[in-house]
Amino acid sequence: MTRAGWAVAAMGVLLGASGVVAHQPALLVLAVGCLAALSCSVVTKAVRPRLDLERRLGRSRVTAGEGIAVALVVTNASARPSAATVAVDSLEGEPVRVAIPAMGGHGSRTVGYDLPAGRRGVFTLAPLVVSRPDPLGLTRIAPLTSDEDLTVWVHPRTMPVAPIPAGYQLSEDGPRGSDVQQGALVFHSLREYVVGDDIRHIHWRSSAHAGDLLVRETLETTTPTAAVVLDTRRGVHTEASFEEAIEIAASLVTASLPHGVPVILATTGGRSLSAADSEDALDELAAVTLDDGDEAALSGLGRSGSPTSRSNGLVFVTGSPGAADAATIAELCARTANTTVVLVGDGSTGSDARQRGRADLSGVTATIFRVDTSSAFAALWNQRHR
Repeated sequence: MTRAGWAVAAMGVLLGASGVVAHQPALLVLAVGCLAALSCSVVTKAVRPRLDLERRLGRSRVTAGEGIAVALVVTNASARPSAATVAVDSLEGEPVRVAIPAMGGHGSRTVGYDLPAGRRGVFTLAPLVVSRPDPLGLTRIAPLTSDEDLTVWVHPRTMPVAPIPAGYQLSEDGPRGSDVQQGALVFHSLREYVVGDDIRHIHWRSSAHAGDLLVRETLETTTPTAAVVLDTRRGVHTEASFEEAIEIAASLVTASLPHGVPVILATTGGRSLSAADSEDALDELAAVTLDDGDEAALSGLGRSGSPTSRSNGLVFVTGSPGAADAATIAELCARTANTTVVLVGDGSTGSDARQRGRADLSGVTATIFRVDTSSAFAALWNQRHR
């Protein structure tokens, strides 16, 4: 019995006892009515339906704000007719009730419905629950459940923006680094060996003359690469600014890949992906969350050998970085000729930034956008790059 059923049963007993003690026939009639309603509800649930349930998703990947189309195939596994039932599906606690009509013995029905996908994330659909409706809600049978758990990716929304202007490096020599992509490589210089360098790059003859290990540093002259760095540190974002920042990163990646420019998607939390197509990048951004990283997490992206060190065009998407981040952001931007810093939800500049304890980026050699929403960013970005 449900809570309402137990309440009706208790009320029936209480009214019956009161009617006997007080010699009030009206109370006895009410008691009989309560027990009769409860009995009828139990009788209607006496036979448990035997249904086979199968959910089929139209798409397992959708954009936030869209609906997930689901086809529910219901088969009556019994030779007896099946009464009408109700299926309850949910995505992150948002229940959707689906009416399943009555079926004959061994009959089958397909019922379609949409699950709302209001926010970004990677979600596992809980098993479907099917129960027989009771107008009074006094009793229920043990619900039937589907066996499978389905995973859906709700991608962030994207804005129509111009691709990242990675192009070719403005310097005719291209970007510098010991981990450049294979292509037209040109010898640039020798530098001291650091832990982690590939020993195949050691120039042994020069090392013998210098008395220290020296490594050949080469240049990539042909292959353009863009990088989008998303700041996932909890201290620089609100929940709202983080979602807007993710939409900005998603917009840039999906706009650049169709133009044949390889895109590296990295986060301060240590995630890094050389995106081969938009779906890979959007899957990554659907799963990303805020973390407890500090300034050290950001400084790692500016070191030689990091995934972003070989980029020809870099966009750093952050929120309201602290004063301690200013030098690190400046170093990160100095490594790439074409750099943009996007501050989401931070309108502070100059001395106002210092007073508020925010990073003063007035000396950073990069294009700086201060926006509150992804749509505002798209308007500014397109105005500059189209």
